[in-house]
Amino acid sequence: MVKHSSICFLGPLGSFSHHAAALVAENRELLPKVTITDVFRSVDNDECTEGLVPIENSLEGPVNETLDNLFYKENIFVNLEIELPINLVIASIGDNFDMVYSHSHALQECREYLSRRRLSKIIPVESTSKAAEMASKDPRSAAICSEMAARLYGLKIIDYNIQDNINITRFFFNFKNRDAER
Repeated sequence: MVKHSSICFLGPLGSFSHHAAALVAENRELLPKVTITDVFRSVDNDECTEGLVPIENSLEGPVNETLDNLFYKENIFVNLEIELPINLVIASIGDNFDMVYSHSHALQECREYLSRRRLSKIIPVESTSKAAEMASKDPRSAAICSEMAARLYGLKIIDYNIQDNINITRFFFNFKNRDAER
């Protein structure tokens, strides 16, 4: 069943994919998905009309799950490429935290910052948005996440732009070629 003018993206809410999807959303509904493969599957099965997925990060390299899906899925075509600067923040609900949650890529992208702050109790989680959600429930913890996720989960931003280098993620905005079905 096609959702009228909808964009599936790699969630959860507050993810960098959510941010990129919001840039092109206009009046389209935004639907978070658990995995990149779920985004492709949702477009392929007409659950949504379009999908947005990360393809490459300037620090961490290509996103293999996206590459695999582009290779194996039929009738999925890239319509637009979006480059989004990835500006990471550290945020918490408390002032004294000794534990940091984040996605493994974000943790790698902030190694120097973590070292300078002497933060060594690091817990990798499935996404920066999940990190923000977890930190919102524990005043002794913080999250490395997007500013969008920090605000969404009511966190106070401690430091902005904590990534070690310029960090850009490329996203592909794709759609199903409806002409191929006729």
